Amino acid sequence: MKRWQFGRKASSDAVAQKEQIDLQSPRNAYYDTVSNIYHSLFLIFLAALLVFACVSVLCNLELFTYENFYYLAKDIGAASDLLSGTGNIINYETSVRNQSFTLYRGGLAVGGDSGLQLFTATGRETLNTSHDYVQPVLHGSQRYLLVYDIGEKRYSVYNSFVCVHHEETDYPIFAGATSDSGYYAVVSESYEHKGVVSLYNDRFELVNRYNRTEMVTCTAINQSGTRVAFATAQMHNGAYTSTLVIAVPGSAETNVEMQFDGLFAYSVSFIDQHRLLIVGDTAAYIVSVDDGTNICSIPYAGMQLSYAHCDQSYTALLFSINPVTDSQRLIIVDKNGKLLADFSFEAGISQLCVQNDYVFLLTESGIARIEPQSSEYDFIKCTTQGKTLLIRDGDEVLLCGGQSAVYYRFESR
Repeated sequence: MKRWQFGRKASSDAVAQKEQIDLQSPRNAYYDTVSNIYHSLFLIFLAALLVFACVSVLCNLELFTYENFYYLAKDIGAASDLLSGTGNIINYETSVRNQSFTLYRGGLAVGGDSGLQLFTATGRETLNTSHDYVQPVLHGSQRYLLVYDIGEKRYSVYNSFVCVHHEETDYPIFAGATSDSGYYAVVSESYEHKGVVSLYNDRFELVNRYNRTEMVTCTAINQSGTRVAFATAQMHNGAYTSTLVIAVPGSAETNVEMQFDGLFAYSVSFIDQHRLLIVGDTAAYIVSVDDGTNICSIPYAGMQLSYAHCDQSYTALLFSINPVTDSQRLIIVDKNGKLLADFSFEAGISQLCVQNDYVFLLTESGIARIEPQSSEYDFIKCTTQGKTLLIRDGDEVLLCGGQSAVYYRFESR
């Protein structure tokens, strides 16, 4: 039988006859060249990595201590608790007076006249220490916890397990702020200046000291640590005038200064990287962090402000309309000042929080959660008298009382 030789096979046979391939040699010139190039790049990368590691170690020798490695190992456990969920109840010291609460790294910080306790998100206690603060003010973040007494000349900075920094100041402290970046600020005064804002980095080193002839009433740092803001107040012709100052940490000059006549400012908060909320006794303003433009003004129109709070999406203000009847009004605006909701209540709202695109209200009979865009709300009935509301995320809240804190969870939307 005749076997046909197809063109492809015949052609390959012809090539094989013209170019003899040495099957004993596995090397190929092209792949040898490519291999040499990648091998050289690999050696360059290793050398650069070694140089980077050596420079990093030499520049941070003071941080390589037994204590830092010890607390790093313990902190891994706290971080795993943060991600693993929460418990139902947290019990703490009941003999402590003048209690104050704040969230710290997803867990709870409880301060009082005799000590400080820190708990992870699952309720595991990581710190129980005594201190000399009578009425401690707590400022928590994802990095550090700042503790001070208003009117006292000292402050302390804690991580999850120990006091990592303590400093005595020359003059009394009146306010403070923290940031997830590790930056923090304390407000005091000096012999020459009525207001002094001292800004520190995450290594507790002084970055800036802003001296003002006016009284500094409040301060804030954005979460990335790229902007610091504070407000001052001064009396002029029988009325207060406030000045908002925004600066870049490390810069010798302030980049924004705005004056508000007829306003006593007592709160500043960063809405996001580009917007800031300043709250005073007669109005609230949303301003641009970049150039100081007044984005929105919210006059109180004779109402008395009870609470104001904001997150990156919404700002909520709770007013007392009539002190005799205890009637209240809640206004919610978006980050540009557009009105989204306007509610009236007979009475009973004792606290307001905005978190994760929800507005939370602590009422006489429970906890309400409002979705501003749709005005829909959820409600959890519980005992709230004398308790403090903390928002862990959009679905979970923490209600802190004198003896324990209880987690409550809303249904996810």
